Amino acid sequence: MTTYTKVTIGTRTVFVPVEQAPQPLPKPAQPKPKAPYAKRIGKKYGERKNWW
Repeated sequence: MTTYTKVTIGTRTVFVPVEQAPQPLPKPAQPKPKAPYAKRIGKKYGERKNWW
């Protein structure tokens, strides 16, 4: 099956693309799962190593 139609205008031959059926929309991506809690590694500046 060709995707072009042959059209002759005067002495010139032009190939015109055939109309395509509309394509279905892609499904939206699934949202990524959230982490159960924030993972913090190390300590911030000025933070004690222990709580006491």
